[in-house]
Amino acid sequence: MNKISFSNKITVLSFILSISIVYIHSVWDVKNNLLTTVRLYFFNLQNICVPMFFFMSGYLFYRNFSMGKLS
Repeated sequence: MNKISFSNKITVLSFILSISIVYIHSVWDVKNNLLTTVRLYFFNLQNICVPMFFFMSGYLFYRNFSMGKLS
């Protein structure tokens, strides 16, 4: 996989995760059963957003890491 393609995929994933985290912090109080079901589905899906950011950060940091760069 070339670097530009990988960079574009990471950028798209970061954007989706950012929107999801904003959605988690928004208050959405609805009384409709269908909308409540949709909200609960997305909320359960979005529980992986913050851990995914940590995994992405760690991967991007350590993919070019070498002990020689520390000194």
